[in-house]
Amino acid sequence: MRRRKEFFNPSGRSETRADFSFDEFEAFETAESKFAHAMDNLQPLMLNNSNGGNDWKEHGVYAEQVYGRQRKTSLGSEKIFEVVDQIIQENIKREQLKNKM
Repeated sequence: MRRRKEFFNPSGRSETRADFSFDEFEAFETAESKFAHAMDNLQPLMLNNSNGGNDWKEHGVYAEQVYGRQRKTSLGSEKIFEVVDQIIQENIKREQLKNKM
């Protein structure tokens, strides 16, 4: 028996769906899967930012690498990508992320 789960719909409505699956997430074809990817990519960015970007600095991470990981975020949510870009830019200014490879 499949569990019914409530998912956030990027259009702003919550809806109940029983058919959202990992295959749909991986296919990256639906609005829901694109939004799920945006959220999935946001979490590690927020964790790195929460410690002041120290892990990025310690490991010599370039902004281009972080942008590469976030390259599809705007397809799931322009607003989330705006936050992502702001976080990356702040960490470049604080020299926690290297600016040029």
